[in-house]
Amino acid sequence: MKSKRTNKVIPAVFLIIGGVLAVLFVVRVVYWSEQRSVPRAKVVIPTSGTEKEEKETADAQTQDNASMTTFVPLLPTETLISTLSIDLNGDNLDDQVVAVRKESVPYLVLLVGMYDAESNSYVRAAEITTNISRVRTFSYTGIDMTGDHKTELVYQGVRDNGDSIMCIYMSRRKLNRFELVQIGDFESDGTIFIQQDDRSESYELSQSKGESFPVWVYSSAKDESGSDNANLSQIQTEYQWDEKEQKYVQIKQVRVTGSRIAAKELARIQDGTVETFADFLNGLWYKTSNEDDGIRYLFFDYPDKEIIFLYGDTEEVYSWEDSNLRRSGIYLSTTNESITNMQRRCDISLTGVDEVRVHIIDDVRMIIKENNLWDGGYRKMTTQSTFSTETRATTDADYTGELRKGPSWTTDNGMHITFKDNTYALTGESLKDDGYFVTDTVAGSFVIQFRSASAQQILAESYQMLFDSVTIPATKKRKEEVRVDYNTMRLTPVRLSPDTCFPVEGRTLTLTRDAEHDTPRS
Repeated sequence: MKSKRTNKVIPAVFLIIGGVLAVLFVVRVVYWSEQRSVPRAKVVIPTSGTEKEEKETADAQTQDNASMTTFVPLLPTETLISTLSIDLNGDNLDDQVVAVRKESVPYLVLLVGMYDAESNSYVRAAEITTNISRVRTFSYTGIDMTGDHKTELVYQGVRDNGDSIMCIYMSRRKLNRFELVQIGDFESDGTIFIQQDDRSESYELSQSKGESFPVWVYSSAKDESGSDNANLSQIQTEYQWDEKEQKYVQIKQVRVTGSRIAAKELARIQDGTVETFADFLNGLWYKTSNEDDGIRYLFFDYPDKEIIFLYGDTEEVYSWEDSNLRRSGIYLSTTNESITNMQRRCDISLTGVDEVRVHIIDDVRMIIKENNLWDGGYRKMTTQSTFSTETRATTDADYTGELRKGPSWTTDNGMHITFKDNTYALTGESLKDDGYFVTDTVAGSFVIQFRSASAQQILAESYQMLFDSVTIPATKKRKEEVRVDYNTMRLTPVRLSPDTCFPVEGRTLTLTRDAEHDTPRS
């Protein structure tokens, strides 16, 4: 009897176990299928099929960006690029701005999520479609532009055609609803930057308003001369915040005169390819004006895709990641080889055959001030000589003769110098010095050396001499001419060696002949 009952129970137990396993299997299949169907934000760096190096860098950064999250709900058609936490509405709670790619939209899109304390969540409040498609040229941040202790959203980048873009947005409340209003919209074929001047201590302590930050826009000036020379002059436009208009308005525009170079020489440098312009940059460049002690150098190495920043004993090596040609130069994106999340963008404008102007933007979240120590003009150091030599037929005797003929010259800092035979005399406000001078030619550069008769010498020991040049406009009967201006001379401090000369720290002096002794230009 017991055996028969056992025979009936055992099959029943197996049936029950099988049923439980079947239920668990079905639940697991349904659960995981639902998990796969839930849209999740992806974190990637978009790549261009035409740029192999950008894809390789993106693959290397995927793991670093894997931890990036967004609190703003995304759609299945949106791919996360990066996030920024800032307080846009002044409630002392962080809101979030998210950069995404959207399907069928070629440009980057910014999603603005406002934090709702009641629901403890982020609500999509605004959407901005930029005109920028390349991630490497794009940056966005929050800055108190107007000085009223509120944060404005600022984004900038480079379009596919090489033009710079910068847009500024301010948050407002209208009918108890949040809205984002554009207060600045700038586009140029040159540099655009925010001049972030220091504000007062009372502003820093939130006791008063601060001055608004101006926006400077550089654009290429049109050349209407019709000559065979290319004009590198630029138009500099200043925009200021207008409280009444509630937007940035133009207040000043000036023409910044640049050098003129032969059109065929410009075509050699700018033929429309990155490789040609990069070949022009290859080598060592030194900053022509240095506000601090020492000289800053930039070394461009396009074959090894590196840019090295040199100052004193400090050397910073950046990987040359991306290049975007501009009408007047090139825009470079770089990454620090030691600190891979530190990025630096270099906006380089051509100002002469061997001269460029550099504007640096550090890190994806920072828009650097105008007085960044790396910003300024740079000249290339050649193998023949440190400085570019004069192509006109000027001799050492010309410099010596003009100095003595003066006989009086005035420097740009108010000193007066006279030259007679091999002696000089210098006077200025509470300054006086005299001694001997001698001129020479070193590696194709014309140099002058001073030896003071006093214990404290005011001038540097050695300078490179370079006459200025002046452009005579074209007329109906005569072509445009570039002539030597014997009435203006630039003295750049140098250190001499037997076969070359090197730039050293010190002030570059501009000597101007007193008017009553002006010499005709030739």
